[in-house]
Amino acid sequence: MCYDTRWVISMNDRCLLAEKLDHMLPECLRLIIQKLLTCSPEEQPITLPQTYLLRQIYTRGPCTAATVGEILGVTSGPVTSMTSRLVKRGLLLRRRDEIDRRVVWFSLTSHGEEAVLELVKNRQKRWALLLEKLGPEKSATLVELIRDVEETLKTFP
Repeated sequence: MCYDTRWVISMNDRCLLAEKLDHMLPECLRLIIQKLLTCSPEEQPITLPQTYLLRQIYTRGPCTAATVGEILGVTSGPVTSMTSRLVKRGLLLRRRDEIDRRVVWFSLTSHGEEAVLELVKNRQKRWALLLEKLGPEKSATLVELIRDVEETLKTFP
C-alpha cells in the first residue's frame, strides 16, 4: 500500500495537535462571534441566536414554533421568549394556524427582511476585511478547510 507520508502522523503528534486545537479554538470562536458574527450595538442590537433564527426564516419562509425549536435546538420555552422579543421589535409576525389553533407560525415582517439583509451585508463586509488581511492564498485555504471541517463534522458520531 502506498501512503502519502506527509499526512501520516503518530498518535503522539495527533494528541499534541488536538491539545493545541483544544487550547486555540475556544478563543478563536469567541473572537469570530464577537468580531464577525455579532453586530455591534450601533448597527442593530440583535443577538447571534436571533440573527441565526431570522436568517433561517428568511431562507426557509414561515416556520412553526416547533420548527423554530428544531432550528435552534431548544425547547418551547426559549422559543417563546426569543420570538416574543422579535415580535415586539417588529421583526417577526406571529399568527395562529387557521386549521389547528395550537400551531403558531412565524414569518418575517418587511422590517425583519430589511434587518436580515442589513445584517448579512454588514457581516459580509467584516468577513471581506478579514479575507483581505489574510490574503488570497490563505483565504482560499480557510474556506476550503472550513468546508472540509463542516462536512467531516456532519459524519461525527
